[in-house]
Amino acid sequence: TSGGVTVAKIVFFDSVDSKVKHADADVYAQSVGAYGVAMATAADTLAVRVASGHGIAVAGFAGLTVGAIYYLSQFAGDITTTAPTAAGSSVVRIGMAKSSSVLLFAPQFLFEN
Repeated sequence: TSGGVTVAKIVFFDSVDSKVKHADADVYAQSVGAYGVAMATAADTLAVRVASGHGIAVAGFAGLTVGAIYYLSQFAGDITTTAPTAAGSSVVRIGMAKSSSVLLFAPQFLFEN
């Protein structure tokens, strides 16, 4: 079930309450657990499909820069082309844009600032 997620956002599984939630680079446990992309918007407690796996192409994004590498953002569920630099934030490479709406999802935890 969902903890309330939005389509095309990076998610992790929260084992405390068994819900899928937006991952955040500022929270270590969420960033190392970033494992998928929400395939739909779902309110709290509703089921949600998640695309996961390494090297899969995931559609549904908007405004991506073709060929750019994307990282987990310090804003829950978002991705950015700029790796976080704040103390305590995690740098997680999420993947590379294949087109303006398709991300080649290949999450990799790199390090914690």
